[in-house]
Amino acid sequence: QLRPHRSGFQICPVARFGIGLGPDNIGGSDVDMSTREFSAGAIIGKVVYREPSLQVIPTGGLSIVNQNVSMSSGGVSADESDTFFSLDFGAGLLLSQAFTIRPMISIPLGGDGRDESYSLGISYNFGKRASTGAQPARRPARRSR
Repeated sequence: QLRPHRSGFQICPVARFGIGLGPDNIGGSDVDMSTREFSAGAIIGKVVYREPSLQVIPTGGLSIVNQNVSMSSGGVSADESDTFFSLDFGAGLLLSQAFTIRPMISIPLGGDGRDESYSLGISYNFGKRASTGAQPARRPARRSR
């Protein structure tokens, strides 16, 4: 997590991995389908509302996505893989400095018939709680001779 000086914005690296199993026996054809998706990128956000028990942080970012679709039937399989960029928009709702709820929409770039995707992330902060205000840097005391 990077915090550009005095701007209040935070830049965070993000990575996602997803596996989809099914549908199986598509339309009674004995064809099974599965998907795999990996993405990595960065999002930038800034706290726009701050209370002791709630912070709201809108975010936006860019990710590179690799997607693989596999179809199999009777021991024969076919794979198709695609790599593309995605614009990611969402909001982090930080509850009591411990839980985060992150709804997000990812919009694929390029007109290859891909649909946007929606996700909901939930996380818990096991680490030390962040302070709500920045502390000024202390200067070493001057020694007189």
